[in-house]
Amino acid sequence: ILCDSAVAVPAAPSATTATNAQTLVNVTWTDNSTDEIGFKIYRRLSNETEATEIATAVTASPYSDSTLTEGQTAYYSVAAYNDNGESAKSKVVSATLDSVKPTVVSTTPVNGGSTTGTTVSINFSESIIIKCPASLMTCGGLNPIKLVGAGNTYYMGSHGFSGSTLSSQPFVDGANPSYTVTIDSDFIYDLNGNKMSQDYVFTFTDN
Repeated sequence: ILCDSAVAVPAAPSATTATNAQTLVNVTWTDNSTDEIGFKIYRRLSNETEATEIATAVTASPYSDSTLTEGQTAYYSVAAYNDNGESAKSKVVSATLDSVKPTVVSTTPVNGGSTTGTTVSINFSESIIIKCPASLMTCGGLNPIKLVGAGNTYYMGSHGFSGSTLSSQPFVDGANPSYTVTIDSDFIYDLNGNKMSQDYVFTFTDN
């Protein structure tokens, strides 16, 4: 039995990711070989038990999967191949196709309403995460939700918050102050990466 170590399959890809892009899922990976002919993409849907090959002769990262339907979750892995065979598969990564952006569905107090010592709450249509916009190198002291009243500015929320309801304790700024709350959409994303489409503003009076 002879073993020719010079004849080998490519090294397996690494650093695989799957990212929701609203109308498709982008699968990316790092190529660790110099002798592959191409890559094969394997996928398992959430209602399936085994992964199947959905693409071959893919020449480079990324691969875009446009065959999913809204709300469908898929699990992906990638393998490199050449004339000698196929590498081991990369780690499995997943993404959910989601084109629905988060919105504000209600606030307490309501827009234009009044309150007496009530916690201020913002209810979103789904779980959101507050994070730095990709356009910023660092968030620094920037805050996504600003509450202005009686000449003072307060902030609600913090980077990394995750949930569908954001609440803050009441503010007391003298007699009957009016407040304006501004939610900066650039900081508000759902868990699948969709950004809130526009800023949301509401006002109330503290009695």
